[in-house]
Amino acid sequence: FIGEHARVLGEDMTAISRDHLKKLRQRIGFISSPDNLLFQDMSAKENLVLSLKYRDGEMAVVDEMLDVFNLRKVADLPVFKLADFQKSLVIAAREMAHRPAILLVDCNKINLTGESEQMVFDQILSLLKNFKTCCISSPRSLNHLKTYPGRHYKFQNKILTEVS
Repeated sequence: FIGEHARVLGEDMTAISRDHLKKLRQRIGFISSPDNLLFQDMSAKENLVLSLKYRDGEMAVVDEMLDVFNLRKVADLPVFKLADFQKSLVIAAREMAHRPAILLVDCNKINLTGESEQMVFDQILSLLKNFKTCCISSPRSLNHLKTYPGRHYKFQNKILTEVS
């Protein structure tokens, strides 16, 4: 926040038009609970295709994300048949397919623990580095994100703070 104005990606959020806000939203990814963010009766691949519907070269991006997140073997299964960590990978693939400038990660809503959580974050981190994406996370995610070079931020109690 700067003065009375909130700025996101250099845009004054208090003076932005609705159409421009939609374009800005496309540059922000959000990883949270798969149950709320995926169409359960659609396949993993269909969820990716739907999110990229109006993007040129969508199928090449879908194929890339299926490979990066090791989802090729389960790509045609309905989401409700996937394990929790696979659902989280589909969410991550869908959000990273847009190559967001900002990625919001809420680990508290992702039903993962231990090894499967680390696997999801390893994939996300590799893409964050390639896409030069800023990542803002819940405090629980910080353990994974500390290996990501640069500044680290956490969002807790409605306050965004830098973590050293």
